[in-house]
Amino acid sequence: MSELNVRPHRASVDAGTLRAYEEVAHGQVDLYVHFLYRAVRGWVKEGGRVSFIVPMGVLDGTYSGPLRKVLGEFRLLEIVDMEALRKKTFRGIKRPTVIFVLENRPGSDDDDVAMTTLSMGCYDAETDTIDFTKADRSTVMRGQLSQSVYIPAGVVAPWMADAAEEDTAAILTKVSATDACILGRMAQAPRLGSIVKVVYKRKGQREVGTAQANAVEQIPAGGDQLEWEPYVMLAYGIKLGSARAVVDSGWPIYKGQNVFPAGPSGDAMGYWDPERSVVDSLRLYAYRHLFDFSKLYAVRQISQLPTACPVAQNTAFQNTVHMVQFAEDFPLNLYLMSRIPQWFAVKVLRTSIIEDLTTTWFKRGLLLLPIPANRSVEDIAALRSAGERVITRDKDLANAHRHVERLIQDSPKRPLFELFAEDNPVVAGADLTGALSGTVVTAVYERGDHIVSDYWFFSITVPNAPLRKYLAYMLDRLVDEGDVVTFDVATLGALQIPANLETVAAAIDQMHATDPARAFQEALMELDRVVARLFGMSEDDMNYITSAMVNDGFLKQLRPSFEHRGLRIQPYADHSQGDRYA
Repeated sequence: MSELNVRPHRASVDAGTLRAYEEVAHGQVDLYVHFLYRAVRGWVKEGGRVSFIVPMGVLDGTYSGPLRKVLGEFRLLEIVDMEALRKKTFRGIKRPTVIFVLENRPGSDDDDVAMTTLSMGCYDAETDTIDFTKADRSTVMRGQLSQSVYIPAGVVAPWMADAAEEDTAAILTKVSATDACILGRMAQAPRLGSIVKVVYKRKGQREVGTAQANAVEQIPAGGDQLEWEPYVMLAYGIKLGSARAVVDSGWPIYKGQNVFPAGPSGDAMGYWDPERSVVDSLRLYAYRHLFDFSKLYAVRQISQLPTACPVAQNTAFQNTVHMVQFAEDFPLNLYLMSRIPQWFAVKVLRTSIIEDLTTTWFKRGLLLLPIPANRSVEDIAALRSAGERVITRDKDLANAHRHVERLIQDSPKRPLFELFAEDNPVVAGADLTGALSGTVVTAVYERGDHIVSDYWFFSITVPNAPLRKYLAYMLDRLVDEGDVVTFDVATLGALQIPANLETVAAAIDQMHATDPARAFQEALMELDRVVARLFGMSEDDMNYITSAMVNDGFLKQLRPSFEHRGLRIQPYADHSQGDRYA
């Protein structure tokens, strides 16, 4: 019997305990797996019910797969998804949590499951409580909550070896009955794996160190077929390992957090040279002699939404990126800006979910992304044209923000509290007491003399127009950073107010008048229309998806990686940190 590792304490487990939990004790598991197993197997009488509050990983993690198989024997009554509440559920706990309720009766795919979704609108800052009466609720058949329903079956291809469904499929927590119908239709589409380039390598070969892979486009004529095996060209970037991997010249090398749709943003972390750099593993770069850079993309491994960028000639990425080499022309960076594949990915393919709504996008999930069946030269040209228009409008919006922020940066500034202390006319009539401690703000608007948030949980009075415009702008930018944002009086009072307040307010007015944000949204909507057309999707389905991405309590918190959000909002790691060579 293999040794069992137990998280978080990695305690040693004696042989007797291993035997008692053998059904679920495989590899590295969390202690709660054993607790849940004992509860459903031994503590709940027939017809009895049991409820757990556990990390979301129990429903999607590989380590909890054997437990899900056991839970499948019981009737699932309800799932309460609390991820959108973020850190409001348990202080200091980074892992998102769910509640699920089981009944000790035989379960069936035809069972109705109550789906309850809690979002920030359910949180009461004054009482620090969660109001379940404000939750979104729906009823879904249990079978529609299995990831396996939306995964292709019977496909025989090399890429399916990395995407094959296990008998312990993830249980999805963000699927409504309407979602399930649209997801079912999208699930009929081809998958990204079907267009990833397949080459052939010598059997038993591993990508270790600096050696280039012994791989070919096609098995040599007359060669022994048994000596070769297919290799799907989707793999991590270079695993650097140490400072010896980065040299003073060569191919610039980037991390995943540099990946934006238009291309890498920010400074490279250094250079990689095939001859001089000493690395742990080249991963896909061991196959660089087979690269076609015009069809090569880098995909962030960790992000809220899947994000890719094209890879320029002789450019490297390290292993916080998945490298994807396509066999055909498909602008992945532009396609992933559309809310249609984003929606499917969030509903079906998220796994290893960590704090701040962030997902680890593994190879399997990327291979399983649906792509349109319609990919003629004309179709791809239309997709490219619409996607490039989004990038142009994104740059216009980014430049508008840069102008405003440059004016702010170049001006002397004072804390807002100082203006109150001296009774400065700028703050005459202003009242910040509507900023309650702990109130979570997800959007900010000007309403007359007020600045308010969604649901009006946050409301402050600022009669001075330039100050109100400036504060609304700054608060909106802070909200857009994507973390849990709370604006109490102390936070507002510490905001720095520029001396050129009227000039800044005029620049904000000018930005609003030209409305680059609206032009960006229109371009994004046109991209969605093109993608929907290529899928053969109805207008109703498209409108449902795009509306959900804007209005759903969870989905609207997800932040795509666009330039107008910038490196200020989605910074790449400080390369002086210890993870530089990870």
